[in-house]
Amino acid sequence: MTGYPPIVELADLGPLGPSIVGPNAGGESIGIQTLDDDPEMLAKLYNPRRLARPDIGALDRLVGLPEHLGADGVRLRSTTSWPRSRIVSGGRTIGVLIPAAPKAMAAEVQSPITGKGETRLIEVDLLAKPDEYIARRGLPAPGLLDRLTVCRQLAAVGAILSGNGVVYADWSYANTFWGPHDNTVFVIDVDSCSFGSRGHVQTVGFEDPLTPIGVRVDAATDQYRLALLIARCLTGMRERDEVIDELSSIDPWLHGARDVLVDILTSTDRGRRLPLRRLADVLDQASPDRSSTVDGANVTKWRPRGGPPAQRGHVTVGSSSVQAPSAVKTNQMARTPPTQARRSPLTTRSWNLPNAAAWTPPKKGFWRRLLDRWN
Repeated sequence: MTGYPPIVELADLGPLGPSIVGPNAGGESIGIQTLDDDPEMLAKLYNPRRLARPDIGALDRLVGLPEHLGADGVRLRSTTSWPRSRIVSGGRTIGVLIPAAPKAMAAEVQSPITGKGETRLIEVDLLAKPDEYIARRGLPAPGLLDRLTVCRQLAAVGAILSGNGVVYADWSYANTFWGPHDNTVFVIDVDSCSFGSRGHVQTVGFEDPLTPIGVRVDAATDQYRLALLIARCLTGMRERDEVIDELSSIDPWLHGARDVLVDILTSTDRGRRLPLRRLADVLDQASPDRSSTVDGANVTKWRPRGGPPAQRGHVTVGSSSVQAPSAVKTNQMARTPPTQARRSPLTTRSWNLPNAAAWTPPKKGFWRRLLDRWN
């Protein structure tokens, strides 16, 4: 079959190939199997012990949603494993038909232990690592603009979902693939999305401090988890406090994105977090050729410890250190060869230490991070 109806009989899919993942005893599926007649599609079969009665109404709404969204619907179908059909058998819903990640996204990556190469899909988790670590895995070290390209796509998907009342809640390292050679993304497991809110989805390392475990997750949870994922991919850092600290020295032309990210990550009122559409807009508008901050309306400017950004926002161009972001050309921010890989995509500047009057005790780990930058 080349086109699929919203509801499809399992028998009409033809022979199923082997599962691309092992049985997940604690998860929603017992396997994700290839279709012999259509290798670009997968049959995700539900685990009857965990999902005996799937939310058919929500699943049917998800299947039909892209048809009403124009360009946004095209994006959802090209950058996510958006469900194509609900699979039924014997009058019961037993799974969902989803697209496989594009094979072109696969890349050869070297094991950090053995050094042996393996061609596979790369999780976006790798972007939460410094450039030199990525280079050691045999991949081209991403420059800041490469990371920004990835973050823009993630924010766009999040904005489309939230704008249509869809809650994903499963933003994490493992649920998005990254194409290291063209910076494409592919978000998976979106067939479990719901509308308005859904039962708590626990994602290790992405728990929202304002959404305790056991509480239903909603749009505010998505705002926090996606903002954290984007901030990690943008900075190449993993720990939340280190990510926020790294954002404090971000290049001036990204201050708008920084302000929105920090607002979402540090807000004490989950109902007042800035929307993902705002984040998507400031990321789209950010450019090294723009000399000023592009920020959302009513965003209180956040300033790093040690003074305003203008005191620290130097960039290195050739052998000179200059303060004008408009002087940073795209080719100077582009993909970094492995031999020149930096510790972080944001450390393209010299350090200007704050004056004594503005000094505050450094956070734990500050001196280690400073020595790492110096080296």
